[in-house]
Amino acid sequence: MAQPDAAKRMLEVIDESGMGVDLLINNAGYGDADDFLGLTWESIQAMLQVMLVTLTELCYLFIKKNLGARKVYIINVASIVGLMELSLKRRKPRVLYRPIKTFVVSFTKQLAACYKAEAVKVQALCPGLTYSDFHNRIGEPGLYTSTPKWMWSTSESVVNQSLMSLSTSNKTVVLPGWHNKCIVLLSRLRGVIKK
Repeated sequence: MAQPDAAKRMLEVIDESGMGVDLLINNAGYGDADDFLGLTWESIQAMLQVMLVTLTELCYLFIKKNLGARKVYIINVASIVGLMELSLKRRKPRVLYRPIKTFVVSFTKQLAACYKAEAVKVQALCPGLTYSDFHNRIGEPGLYTSTPKWMWSTSESVVNQSLMSLSTSNKTVVLPGWHNKCIVLLSRLRGVIKK
């Protein structure tokens, strides 16, 4: 996914297979595993390529290929941090992750607004803490035990809420779980108070 031609190559493979694809899920990504200057420039470029450039290009190519031919569904997996007013405080500041996810939310909203009359349904899925290997990979394995269990979701529940919303509502931004809605609201209130 970090290669500049990854999006084109993926869609070529799909075309060669003869499969018709109605739903694109952009879920490739990872967190920055160190502070900004602790990362190599090559790792920063790879992260931007995977999480911004390839995601944007896949949306572009997928919509262009299918517009008018079939109904198009796209789920861009963002994050709760893309909706929050304030950054989360961590031992190691994550400089890239939040701005990237903020872009994904904003970009998805814009796509939805531009193509809503064209049978294109786009969703920005913004999960919060979800049981997966994500936090192990970025060097935060202790988060699983130090954070209250009620703040966590299973990947199955996140997927179910996303697909349910895609099929039954017109929401562009989907924030699974009441606890995540409360966290975003509180972060925005704190942001207003601090201004």
